[in-house]
Amino acid sequence: MAINSLDELLEYFINAERAFVTLYRCRQDARDRQRDDLVTRYTAEMAEIVKSTSYSKVVEEIKKQLP
Repeated sequence: MAINSLDELLEYFINAERAFVTLYRCRQDARDRQRDDLVTRYTAEMAEIVKSTSYSKVVEEIKKQLP
């Protein structure tokens, strides 16, 4: 039972990180296309995700990959 709980916890954080990265990239695209409505939406969704953990390292890695 404890192993299953740990497995589910890890899965949650991995999926949350993937979702954050996807939303971050979508928000960048929306900014480039001047879609303020989508920027607001993606920012709000990212804010919900970061309530559980910090993604500052993830953001730094994304910025390194951008042209």
